[in-house]
Amino acid sequence: MSGVELLKNSFAYFHIFVFCLILMGCI
Repeated sequence: MSGVELLKNSFAYFHIFVFCLILMGCI
């Protein structure tokens, strides 16, 4: 696994986390 793939993966998980926070805030 290359560093770029790892970076993209963590970035995707970060966006999911932020999306969940926004969703919780809206509810």
